[in-house]
Amino acid sequence: EYQSSKALCEERKNCVSGCYCKKGFVEDKRGKCVKPKKCKCNLAKKKCKPCSKATCVKGKAVCRPKSNCNCRWGPWTKWSKCRCGEIGIQKRTRVIKVPRLGKGKPCTGKNINRRRCILRACANCTDSSGNTYLAGSPMPTKNICSNCYCNLKGKKECSQKKGADLPKAAWTTWSNWSN
Repeated sequence: EYQSSKALCEERKNCVSGCYCKKGFVEDKRGKCVKPKKCKCNLAKKKCKPCSKATCVKGKAVCRPKSNCNCRWGPWTKWSKCRCGEIGIQKRTRVIKVPRLGKGKPCTGKNINRRRCILRACANCTDSSGNTYLAGSPMPTKNICSNCYCNLKGKKECSQKKGADLPKAAWTTWSNWSN
């Protein structure tokens, strides 16, 4: 972008070496060639990340890491949901946003928070005969090859039995002869 002092530059910038001044000098805000130490930077406009500070290097504002920096936590996540049928504990977490450097203070507190939550009752199921079943409890079925239960939303849910859960085929006792 910038060329030697003998060539023309595309645009003028304050305190940049090699455009309008001889080697070893930079242009100050008044357009005079001065040693880089004499060129002041506008540090207020330089945005640096946490644990960095703006400093003037050869007439340009740059960000340099601080030697000491206090640890900083990032924001907490949202609380986890408290659903029916679950243990009434919610949690949230956070991570270190800025690590401690040098003699800076360490982060205090924990990275995980837990609290009890109010459990709402799960919906119950009702069968065709009017019998009520609590969420999670088994429900009767006419299909001997299925298991049914009342789910947390209050709906009867069935699944096919497998393997050892399947009923064993067996002969029944003989009935009486018909006349």
